Amino acid sequence: MISSQVAFNYGFNTRSTISKSSLGIKDFSLKRVHYLIVFFTIAGLIPMFFYQSLTTVYGGVNVILGIFRSLGTFGFIISLIHLEKYPKIHRKLILLCTIVSGIPLFFFAYFVKGSREGLFALALFIALFLSTGILRKYSRMVSISFFLVFLLGSFVAGSITDIRRTNNYKEEGASDITQIEYLSNFVNSIVSKDITNGMDLGNGAILIDHVSANSTYDYGAGFWNGFIYNYFPSRYFGDDFKNAVYIKFSNISSNEALEKRLTRGISTRTGFFDAFRSFSVFAFIPFLFFGILLNSFQSKSKLSMFYLFVYVSCLAVIPNMLTHSFQYLLGRLELIFIILFPILYFFTHQKKRNVKMKASTLHTSRQA
Repeated sequence: MISSQVAFNYGFNTRSTISKSSLGIKDFSLKRVHYLIVFFTIAGLIPMFFYQSLTTVYGGVNVILGIFRSLGTFGFIISLIHLEKYPKIHRKLILLCTIVSGIPLFFFAYFVKGSREGLFALALFIALFLSTGILRKYSRMVSISFFLVFLLGSFVAGSITDIRRTNNYKEEGASDITQIEYLSNFVNSIVSKDITNGMDLGNGAILIDHVSANSTYDYGAGFWNGFIYNYFPSRYFGDDFKNAVYIKFSNISSNEALEKRLTRGISTRTGFFDAFRSFSVFAFIPFLFFGILLNSFQSKSKLSMFYLFVYVSCLAVIPNMLTHSFQYLLGRLELIFIILFPILYFFTHQKKRNVKMKASTLHTSRQA
């Protein structure tokens, strides 16, 4: 775990040089991008009308609706970037889309899932916009405010089970959200010896130990199976097709009963486990690779609204990549560069540049 974290930080913080004098760099077309924002905004509203009727939020969540949720998130991100970089172009339309596309983010983060991921992403997007945009001179205040919100979220996270039970399941005897013992739950999440209060990293360590002791590696098959699971739902492609393209392996991730027993029913495996399951002692390699890849996106974001969108989109899922699964980051990249590529290609163009510069910090120039 430590080597993987060090490798990711090294790759992410490595200074890189952009040289695009001949190839150019992909960017959104200002003549068409507002149509894409409207499309993503409308798409993001669709899942709200279906998720309201769900009795459980974790049993067979529809893959297609999940993609539409991501589209809404993309609409929100691109709207924020557009407002910051080109505030006078289609201002009223983009501002309306920003507000409307933000509604599903808050809705799912609080009313449906009690999602720490959703609230973190929403706060991150707004903080990035405020710290680099029209309120740049107040960036220090924004940074402090975001840090305080992060601390508050860390405190409330210890009660996430009670919050979800109250909001989602309406279980008999579930307390009102104002009656939850937040302080007691927070303290127990740190000092309790009961493994059922288990932390994400604790689960990852348990599973890593089991795979190491039994040599049940999958040698990368889990990453491929994750792609099939995310984008080839059985409802539309059939179980026979899905089972045929899955790579079969004897591994803990294919034995849900064993996994639940080892982790006392707690489902967060961590990205550290995903990497170890596939690469054993070389688990740091995918962390290094994706750290370098994100660093590249950050570098190009100085020159391209498109890459700024990709970079910010990935930032929002990095915490979940570490605490839950590598599939959060992989799924985001697969959606952008594979599933949505034909659509995004139409709304982008090659912007010729004669630039050679060092990349170290997020920058949002107002250059066209």
